[in-house]
Amino acid sequence: MKCVWAFVYIASFVMVSVQADWLSDIIHYSELCETQFPTAKENIEKMFKGELKAINADDTLTCFVKCIMEKQGTFVRGTLSMPGLMKITELDKSLKEIQAPILQKGEACRYEKGENDCETAFKIALCMSEKIADIA
Repeated sequence: MKCVWAFVYIASFVMVSVQADWLSDIIHYSELCETQFPTAKENIEKMFKGELKAINADDTLTCFVKCIMEKQGTFVRGTLSMPGLMKITELDKSLKEIQAPILQKGEACRYEKGENDCETAFKIALCMSEKIADIA
């Protein structure tokens, strides 16, 4: 179960291999957030396959995504944190190699807005997953 959550979330942002430390952090964040926002594995998988859009995502799923992004440092004060995104891209050599395009995509997605912070984080995650697919 740990590997499924980690894989799905990582795939949403980078779709490349990551360092063990960063992976273990994502697994830990997913476990913490799952206790607060129990979310069906199928919904997470659908979201990252583009089958679940923000308009039909439930509050539990959107808040689960927000929770992970906050713990990761990529969602701060209601928006995508560019310093947080930069930190993640510096954690792995393969990400560092494509840091500029990732940050450019982040800049394009950081202004996504929802009705609340959970929905905003979810929309940013969807935007990033779509845009990162172009460069990964």
